[in-house]
Amino acid sequence: MWQQLRHVDQKAIIVGVITLLLIVVYFMIIEPWHHRLNTLKHDVAHQRTLLTWMQPVCAQLQRRTPAAVSNHQHASLATIIDQGLEQQQIKSYLDKTPDTHANLLQFKLIPFDTLITYLASLQNDDIIIDKFDAATLGKGLVIASLQLGKNNNIR
Repeated sequence: MWQQLRHVDQKAIIVGVITLLLIVVYFMIIEPWHHRLNTLKHDVAHQRTLLTWMQPVCAQLQRRTPAAVSNHQHASLATIIDQGLEQQQIKSYLDKTPDTHANLLQFKLIPFDTLITYLASLQNDDIIIDKFDAATLGKGLVIASLQLGKNNNIR
């Protein structure tokens, strides 16, 4: 049957088969490989961004010496809370003077991100949050009430 076709038709079929093979190779091999390569490039960029963020945080953690941690374990809860408020510079957001006997803090119009940063610092100082109430006011501001306690577990 192949012999019965004209020479032009044979060339057209050969070109068509080669084209079909190239398309199959592209969609079965090259395109998935290219897609995976782009995904890996994106992942590497994301990991580099994460590394850039983590390096200063790691340096901060390394600066926390065991002596500083042990001093915190022996400090009173009121002292740790007061130092944390000073360090985070958020005393201006307090609704009223902290009740050191009840370990109660009430914030007014505090930016949500600032509050979360403060809560993370409390965790680093082995402070636990016994009660937490918050209400959003829009534009990233919240009213919050915290009752704190000291984590007595030794690490």
